[in-house]
Amino acid sequence: MAPLARSVRRGGILSACCRTAAATTERRRQVCVTVLLLAPRYIYGLAADRCPNFSPQLPPKQLRVMSVGAAFDFTRLTRVWFNELASVMNLTANAAGGLSGTYNSAVGTAEDEYVLTGRFDTTPPSGTGVALGWVVAYKNSLLDAHSTAAWSGQFYAGATELEDIILTQWLLTTSTTPANNWESTNVNTDTFMPVVPTTAEVQKAQARGAGSPTAQQIVAKNAKRGE
Repeated sequence: MAPLARSVRRGGILSACCRTAAATTERRRQVCVTVLLLAPRYIYGLAADRCPNFSPQLPPKQLRVMSVGAAFDFTRLTRVWFNELASVMNLTANAAGGLSGTYNSAVGTAEDEYVLTGRFDTTPPSGTGVALGWVVAYKNSLLDAHSTAAWSGQFYAGATELEDIILTQWLLTTSTTPANNWESTNVNTDTFMPVVPTTAEVQKAQARGAGSPTAQQIVAKNAKRGE
C-alpha cells in the first residue's frame, strides 16, 4: 500500500488511511472503500490496480442509479459519446437491440471516421447494467489500417442523462504474418460519457496512461507503415 499512500499524499486526508492498511486483507479492503468514497475521481482512474481485492467501480453518481433494469429506455444510448482521450462515438440504438453509428478517433478528421455496428440487451435484469458491444473495421474511403476492434461492456444510467456511463474493454486485431500472430491483438479499456472531456482532463488521462496503447495509436501506426 506504500505506492498508493504516496500517490494520494496530495489529498492529505487519505494518506493516513492508506498507511494503516498493512494489518490484514480485510483492513486493506476497508481502506480501499474509504478511498473510493473520499476520492471517487482519483480512485476510478488510478488506484484500482494498487488496492488488493479491488475491481473497477462506478463513480458515485452512477452508483445512485445503477440501471433502469427491465424498464430500460434504449433511447439513452442514442447520442454522441466521448472516451477519456476525446475520441468520438456517434451511437444510434433501435428497439430491436441494434446499434449503429460512427467512431472517430481523431476529432474532426474525416479519414479517422469509421462505421460501427453492434447489439445491446433490450431487457436487462433489474438493478444491473445493460450489456452491449460493437465492432469497427478500420477501413473507409480514405484509409485502410487492416485492423478491427471490438468493444464489450455495460451501460449504467446515472441520476441524469449527463451522468450516464459506458464501461468497456476492447480487443484490437491487426493483420500479421502467421509467425507474428502472437502480437496481432491488443486489449485495453475505454470509458465513455456524454460529456466532452476538457483539454486538462485529456492531458491527465494521457499522463496516467489511460487506454495505452490506445486503439487510435495502433491504427495510426499500422496505417503509416502501410501494412
